[in-house]
Amino acid sequence: MADLKPLSSLFNQALFRVPDYQRGYAWTREQLEDLWSDLVNLSAGAQHYTGVLTLKEITADKIKDSDNEHWLITSGHKLYHIIDGQQRLTSCMILIQTIVEKVRRHAKKADSDITDSEIAFADQYLKVYV
Repeated sequence: MADLKPLSSLFNQALFRVPDYQRGYAWTREQLEDLWSDLVNLSAGAQHYTGVLTLKEITADKIKDSDNEHWLITSGHKLYHIIDGQQRLTSCMILIQTIVEKVRRHAKKADSDITDSEIAFADQYLKVYV
């Protein structure tokens, strides 16, 4: 098995799509509360393992002209379809985005000098691994 990687490492030059055959986002409050509970109850220095994320790289020759997605990979990025882990990945991204937005709002209210690089703390403080 490969080494565990921080969630942020997934997004280096990569774009993700949920294939049409995947179900829509369906996590309920119960699953979200379980994830949140797992994260807030981590011991200092501990990591949270969210499970396996299965991706399928989509190469340029596999993209139909009718899909209009060639622009996604001509920018130097790799395109992946999420085969397994869509619910977990989506939930983690919603959580990280919510935290970033709250920190930005707090920084504006407090007339703080928090910079965007300091706001990018999610990888450092949210030890979410796949």
